[in-house]
Amino acid sequence: MKSASLLVFVLAFGAGASYGAARSVDPHHPVVDGKPMTQAEYLKKYCAGPESAKDSTCVAVSKALNADATKGKLPKGW
Repeated sequence: MKSASLLVFVLAFGAGASYGAARSVDPHHPVVDGKPMTQAEYLKKYCAGPESAKDSTCVAVSKALNADATKGKLPKGW
């Protein structure tokens, strides 16, 4: 019985791990399989679809993209 529950856990974890991308440590500078990506590229490739709203990495990268968009100097005249 123990081996059956372990098998179910391994299969469920394996199926969940194969969906999407490897988890990024820094949402401001996402890296997938050693390849740096822009936040927009990451969101377009790995966070398309309704399931992405539940994924904490997609949410973090989206929030970081919005925060980074407000950084910088104001245009002349502001």
